[in-house]
Amino acid sequence: QRTLALAAYLPAPVRTKLDPLLRRIPTGPDAPARTLGERYQSVVGVLSEINRFQQEVSIYNELQELPDGSMAEVQTIYFGLGQAYYSTDDGSLAGVGLPGESGWDWEVVDGLGPSVLRAAAVMNGQDVPSYVSLPVEVR
Repeated sequence: QRTLALAAYLPAPVRTKLDPLLRRIPTGPDAPARTLGERYQSVVGVLSEINRFQQEVSIYNELQELPDGSMAEVQTIYFGLGQAYYSTDDGSLAGVGLPGESGWDWEVVDGLGPSVLRAAAVMNGQDVPSYVSLPVEVR
């Protein structure tokens, strides 16, 4: 059950990837019976993927809800489970995300878009390697 609780902290693309394993972990008295080996295999698989994600910097194209309630496709850079940054393709709207118990909490940050796009371009090999300044909050 504690492993299932960790899934709330994962971004949607990682949760989607782990969904088959998460569904194999019993959640209540009506859940299908699983052998100890099956449960252990599922838990180890989930924890291994979380550990791998935690050690990487990942970029995903995602849909993000904007402050006006509309949805936009954005590039999101995740620094493991520590922090994430997103930007619209034109850099006009960007923000910072932190993991929370009910998913990621996002906050719009004015003027951050160009830095996020530059960091994404460097990571994708579309720009020369360089330092990119991004705000960090440590909890």
